[in-house]
Amino acid sequence: MSDVDFYEILELAPDADDAAVTAAVAAQRRIWQARTGHPRLETRQLAEQRMADVSEAERVLLDPTARAAFDRARAEIGIAAAADEAPEPERRTSAANDRAAHGGAGPRTRYADPEDSRAGEDAGGEESTRAARPVRQVPAQRSSQDWTSIAADYYERGAYDHARTAAQQAVGVDQEDASAWQMLALASWQTGDRASAQFEFSEAERLDPHNEWTQACIGDFHSEVQAYAVAIVHYRRALAIDPTNAPVRSMIGVCLIEQGQIDAGCLELERAHRDAPGDAEITARYAGALTDLIRSRWSRTLDGTPVILSQAQLDYATTYLAQIDALHVQDEVALAHAAQVRGMVQHASTVKIHSWKGIGWIIFLELALLFVVLPLLGLAGDAAIWWRILVVVVFVLGVPALWVWSRIKPGWKWYRAQQPAAVRATGLQDPTRSELRRADEPAVTAGG
Repeated sequence: MSDVDFYEILELAPDADDAAVTAAVAAQRRIWQARTGHPRLETRQLAEQRMADVSEAERVLLDPTARAAFDRARAEIGIAAAADEAPEPERRTSAANDRAAHGGAGPRTRYADPEDSRAGEDAGGEESTRAARPVRQVPAQRSSQDWTSIAADYYERGAYDHARTAAQQAVGVDQEDASAWQMLALASWQTGDRASAQFEFSEAERLDPHNEWTQACIGDFHSEVQAYAVAIVHYRRALAIDPTNAPVRSMIGVCLIEQGQIDAGCLELERAHRDAPGDAEITARYAGALTDLIRSRWSRTLDGTPVILSQAQLDYATTYLAQIDALHVQDEVALAHAAQVRGMVQHASTVKIHSWKGIGWIIFLELALLFVVLPLLGLAGDAAIWWRILVVVVFVLGVPALWVWSRIKPGWKWYRAQQPAAVRATGLQDPTRSELRRADEPAVTAGG
C-alpha cells in the first residue's frame, strides 16, 4: 500500500461515494495545478508531488477492487498504530499474552515488559536486553524554513489566518530569517492587519535589502493605498536588482500614470511590453495606458470632461487606437476602455446634421414665399419675372442650403462651436494658416 492516505489527500470521509471522489479530485487539481508555476522551488516540487498523489487517489478510489484493497490495508495500519499508541499496562498485557501464546518463548516485542528486560540482563543476554528496551522516536523540531513552507502552502490555498500562524512560528524559531518575515507580512496584509504588515515588511527589507521579491511586494503594498510615490521607490529598487523584470517595470508605469505623468508611464509600459510581449497582464496595462494617453491630448470642458475639439486631436486618437488594435488585447476592462474611446472618436468624425433647431421657421418661410410672395409678384406681369427667379434662387433654395451648411459638419466642429474659448484653447490644436504657410515655405540657408 502507498504511504499516502488518499482520503486525507482528497479531504474525504472513507465512506464517500464516487461522485464525491470525482468532485474532490477536481477541486484538488485546481488548487495544486495553480502552484506548479510558483516562483518558490519548494512549492513547485510539493505541487508536482501532490498532483501525482491526486491522480493515484483517483485511480484507486474509483476502482472498487483497488479501493477495497486500500481500505483493508488502511485498516490494518490503523490497528497497528493503535497498538503502538496504547498505554504501558496494555503494552505489557499484550506482550505477555503474545509470549503465552508462543509458550513463553519467541522473539520479544518492541514494547517488552521491563521485568523481562531486567531478567534478561541478569541472565547476561546482552542482545536480548537491547531488544527489550523500547525505541522511542523523538520528532525533530521544525526549522524556520519548514514553517515558512507550511505558511506558503496555506497562503496559496487562501487560508491566510493559518498562513499567518505558521509564519509567526517561523519567525519565533529564527527572527533573522527574512523570508519568514516576508511571509508573515503577506499573511498579515491579506488578513487586513496593514499596521503589522508594514512593520513585518520593514523587517524583511532590513534583513535582506537586496531581495527583489520583497521590494516588489512592498511596492504592491503601497500602491494598493495609492501611495504611488513610495511604491515607485520600491519598484525601482526591485528593477535595479533585476532590470529584466517586466512586471515590475509595468507597475512603475501604472504608478506614474496614476500620478499624472502619462507620457513617462507609457514609455515604461511600452518597454515592459517589448520585454515581455506574451504577458497578457502587461499588454492590458499598456493598452489602458494608451487610452489614457489619447484622452490626455483632448480638450477639457469646464467640469473636466475630455472632448475632441480639433482635427489634430481626432488624428492623434485614430493613430493610437490602431496601436491598441495591434496589441490584440484580451482583457475585458482594457477592451471596454478602448471601445469607449473609439465611440467618442466615431461621434467626433461623423458628418451629419447635429441640430434641427430652426427648421420650423425655414418651412414657414418657404410656404410664405410659395403662396404669398410669388403670387403677388405674378400680378406685376412679365416685368416681375426676374424678381420671381431671384426670389426662388435666393430664398427658396439659398436659405435652406445655408441652414443645412451651418449644421451639417463633423462632430468635433459642432462641439467646438458650442464650447467657450477657454475650453477650445485646451488640448492639441490644429495649426493656424500662418503656421501652415511657414511649414510650406522652403528653409532659407545661410548662404541662400
